[in-house]
Order: sequence, then structure tokens, then C-alpha cells
Amino acid sequence: MIDDHAHYDGPKLPVDGDYGAKTGTAVRRLQANRSASGRHPISVDGMVGPQTWRALRAA
Repeated sequence: MIDDHAHYDGPKLPVDGDYGAKTGTAVRRLQANRSASGRHPISVDGMVGPQTWRALRAA
């Protein structure tokens, strides 16, 4: 089994249905951490595309 987990080390954000600046920052941080791990890098673009969704679901 491949360790495909995402890592986010930022503050916890409330679920409010709004994709604001803090959410965008959190997504980019998760993407950057995932890419820095060297396994299945994700483009750091702040967009929650298929690769980012997979990382989130695996977390």
C-alpha cells in the first residue's frame, strides 16, 4: 500500500461553505507539503482538483 496521505500543519478552519483567502492558503500549504514529500506531487495552485481531492480523502 502506498502512503498517499496529505499533510496540513496549519490552523483548523471552521466549515462554513466559503472558499475564502484562509481556505486558499490552507489548500496551497497542503499541496506544498504533499509536493515536498516527494510522493505524488501536486501542483501548488490553490485549486482543489482531482489530485488534491485524492490527497484530502486519503488524509
